[in-house]
Amino acid sequence: MVLRIESGDSDVCSECWDKAVLFAAGTDPYVLMEEAVIVAAECSGTAKPLRAKTLPPTLDSFGWCSWDSFYSTVSAQGLDDAVRGLRAQGTPPRWVVIDDGWQCTQVDAAYRDDPLKAFRRGNGEESSTNSRESFVEGEFEALELAARGIPAAGSAGAMLREVRSSLDPEGAPPIDAEMMALQKTGGLATGEEGRRGRHLWRRPFVISLTLDLLGYVGGRITGFFSFLLIMFYQNVVDPAPTGSWPARLWTWAALRSLREPLVQFMADSTNFTRRLTSVRANSKFSSPRARPEDVSSGAPADLASVVSHLRSVHGVAWVVCWHALSAYWSGVSWESPGMARYAPRLVYGAPTPGVAEVEPSAAWNPAVLGGVGWVGDMGALFEDMHAYLAAAGVAGVKVDAQAGVGFVGHASGGGAAAAARAHAALEASIAVHFPANLAVNCMCHSTENIYAWEGTALARVSDDFYPTDASTHRPHVAACAFNSLFFSGVAHPDWDMFQSEHRAAALHAAARAVSGGPVYVSDSPGRHCVPLLKRLVLPDGGVLRALRPGRPTRDSLFLDVCCDARSCLKVWNLNPRGGVLAAFNLQGSAWDWGRRRYRTHEAAPPPLPARAAVWDVEPYRGAPSGDRFAMHVDGAEGVLVVDAAGGVDLQVPSESVDLFVGGGAVMVTVAPVVTSPDGQVSAAPLGLANMLNCGGAVRDFHWQTSPENGRPAAPQLSVEVRGCGTLLAYCSREPGRAYAQGVQTNWWWKEGRLEVSVPQGDGASTQTVVIAF
Repeated sequence: MVLRIESGDSDVCSECWDKAVLFAAGTDPYVLMEEAVIVAAECSGTAKPLRAKTLPPTLDSFGWCSWDSFYSTVSAQGLDDAVRGLRAQGTPPRWVVIDDGWQCTQVDAAYRDDPLKAFRRGNGEESSTNSRESFVEGEFEALELAARGIPAAGSAGAMLREVRSSLDPEGAPPIDAEMMALQKTGGLATGEEGRRGRHLWRRPFVISLTLDLLGYVGGRITGFFSFLLIMFYQNVVDPAPTGSWPARLWTWAALRSLREPLVQFMADSTNFTRRLTSVRANSKFSSPRARPEDVSSGAPADLASVVSHLRSVHGVAWVVCWHALSAYWSGVSWESPGMARYAPRLVYGAPTPGVAEVEPSAAWNPAVLGGVGWVGDMGALFEDMHAYLAAAGVAGVKVDAQAGVGFVGHASGGGAAAAARAHAALEASIAVHFPANLAVNCMCHSTENIYAWEGTALARVSDDFYPTDASTHRPHVAACAFNSLFFSGVAHPDWDMFQSEHRAAALHAAARAVSGGPVYVSDSPGRHCVPLLKRLVLPDGGVLRALRPGRPTRDSLFLDVCCDARSCLKVWNLNPRGGVLAAFNLQGSAWDWGRRRYRTHEAAPPPLPARAAVWDVEPYRGAPSGDRFAMHVDGAEGVLVVDAAGGVDLQVPSESVDLFVGGGAVMVTVAPVVTSPDGQVSAAPLGLANMLNCGGAVRDFHWQTSPENGRPAAPQLSVEVRGCGTLLAYCSREPGRAYAQGVQTNWWWKEGRLEVSVPQGDGASTQTVVIAF
């Protein structure tokens, strides 16, 4: 065993550690992990057990997040369009996350637009809000950006398309270049509208033509060399091993001759060098109808009116706003007068040797090349920001980029010390301004963050959902399941958003249904798979959330479910009166440690066998073998009754066009069979067959007897059902009648399978269904 301990600060050294490694042993892996993580947290930080924390109120409702819909072009109008569209489909979101793009940010003066471009925008001065808010999600968008200056018909253009196609076999949708350009130039109008604009600089024709020709030629040359540089990086530097000559050469160049061009590229193309200039929202939130192009309007922000509109018009109960742990990706602006009270200073990040060994690109990331505006008074910053948000009606925050705080630790006592101070300030402010504890920890997997969560109870347990990278979706589900095993001692796992119309949507939907975590999407307005959404979302915006964090079954814990070509991942969870299992075929793509990216090594893996057993649901592991359970496979016609040691054999496809099967996943509902007091009938309510987590709809059930016309009492099964649709149950004999909320309803029975029609009702959250025999 080799142990590496790094403080992150060369001035913080020691030769002895009282507590460095925790060993724990036990026979229950889930209890063992929870208790071990809690003890480690007590030794290492301030984190409290999850069982001692308050869960956010959003968990049992459907949500929507702006990120993959709009990226940084999010606006008040975009929020309205997205929520309105989901409501129209009968799947209303009850909570909304306004992700990156609502804040006032700016790059350092040295990297802003040149004076000529500013003059063309108007009066030659930067807007008081944001002049640019574009975002490059990843390498595909970076390649597309480089390609803008390369003629598509040329050999370089053809080569670029070929490379891009090989990197993304599914094909990525084009980014909204026009809207990105509007925000990058502060809202410069184009086309006929632009020609009529009263703020445009009217140049003499000869000067205009000359500048345009120079820009065209220069753009082609610059674009071609940008393309070559990106190709060299992607194909030579990125896959190079740690310590190899390409990695050493690029590190040397990035910190010297390439530093300025790289920072300029990031400033022009991404958010990662931008810094916070105000705790207030930008002009895209000046009214409920403000649009992306209003970013440079100079209109004062009115976030309260935007939040009020979402609540009063669309029934949104909770609005959450994003920010980074360091305020923004590159901290706060050390040049902005509005930030002076927080005592900012520019700190150039430095990865520890261990981080640089695992991820060589950490040596040239934005925090290293451009620095981070780190504040001396984090408490005052969070207090002001959160007070502003709370006054506007915002109910909570999503706190991103937590692992990056360790990069600034080399100048302030080490990464763990810097993270501890930041989290102490953050959690103190959240406790005051967001008493419902609605806070999401995000991109936070370094232990100095995990062990600092004293009060916050929710944490993202995965890398992002990447719509354009087809190789990420199977590893995403695997990471969520295995990380939940570790995280669940101190935080409730959040498996991230997804998009319902995506090719991998069925896989992600099944994963969210068994996760026990929040269910939310980032659908663009008008782009929804309604049948799939209705398998997750109830008409009132509720979701059938399982009770615990979803975790791998015992027989999945030590399997390579992405690369061994034979193993499925099984995830278990518990419902109020039953259990749920999901079997995932995730073979075919995984993280490539050599290239340090996700890679598809088998595009279409074959179906795999799996066995779903009653004992896979941990609370049933100790059940006597004579106990009986009903099992139902989603989409199957029959209901199987087995003893506690039994199960059902499955064939799990790698993907499917049939969203009702759940491509890449099979879901199984497990429910104990109970016998009526007179011994005449055995039954097991399984849940709503039209929902992915079928059993989550059964909140409770019990037997009752009711004498009728002087005859002996006949058994009746009373079931409390959340939602509407088709109630599925196992019944040993055919019933005589069925009622929903006291009104007789339709039912159907054959060979033990009973289906009862449950109408939507009058809006009550639960309904009583009585099955009379």
